[in-house]
Formats: sequence, C-alpha cells, structure tokens
Amino acid sequence: MSEAKRSLAQGPLVGNTIVVTGRLTRFTRAQIQEAIATHGGRASDSISKQTDYLVVGEEAGSKLAKAEKLGVAILTEEQFLEMTGGESGKPGE
Repeated sequence: MSEAKRSLAQGPLVGNTIVVTGRLTRFTRAQIQEAIATHGGRASDSISKQTDYLVVGEEAGSKLAKAEKLGVAILTEEQFLEMTGGESGKPGE
C-alpha cells in the first residue's frame, strides 16, 4: 500500500460521508471536498440517512433542515478544521 493510501486509511474522516451546504468563508467548495477526501471521508451532494456530517456555511438552506430531521451531526467550518487538524484553503486566511 502506498504512503498516500495508508494515510487515507488512517484519516479522521475514514468511513464517513460528509455533505457541505451554505456559503463557505474559509474554503472554496473544491478545497473542502479535497480536504474531506484527503482525510479519508467521502463528499456527497445530498443528505440521507447515510450522511455522517453536514458542514454548514452562511445561509444554509434546506439541507440543514433535512440534516436536523435525520439527526445528522452538524459542523461549522471551524469545527471541521478542528476535527481534521487542518487550515483553511482560501488565500489570506
């Protein structure tokens, strides 16, 4: 197994499905999806019973309501950063 694959298997998000909603201030959409994959998670576009986390930005909409209804764990961008030990991806942050 390559080092990259080995590190993925040990990431804090291994086996978790993460959905992102709202306008992000610390990441672009592509950056947070890359961060999810880097830490072993799987990014998804829609909320379902299989969703483990919803990362919410400003003006989160119907995905937030659906996640609350399904009991999905909700994270702010800051909580996502703490969980992954990462830094924001946008320049100047």
